[in-house]
Amino acid sequence: MRINKKVRMNRLFGRARCLDVAIDHGVCNEPSFLEGLEDMAGVVAQLVAAGPDAIQMNYGQADLLQSLPGKDKPALVMRIDMGNPYNKTRH
Repeated sequence: MRINKKVRMNRLFGRARCLDVAIDHGVCNEPSFLEGLEDMAGVVAQLVAAGPDAIQMNYGQADLLQSLPGKDKPALVMRIDMGNPYNKTRH
């Protein structure tokens, strides 16, 4: 395993467990998935304060995590696929 992959995997699983909180629901364009996630910057701030190992976000949300100061924030797990099995009529 290459060193950069080892570093990344150790950051996520160094304590033999990983809590990854997914907030990438908006990419599905399904309004029922977004309840409680209307203020995404506020949601990210609350999650960072709670201290999960990682936050799963889509490309458009990633800057909300990366713009926060400090090195002790959760790792970014970025969703890069845009497949949507939900409600084809919206696309």
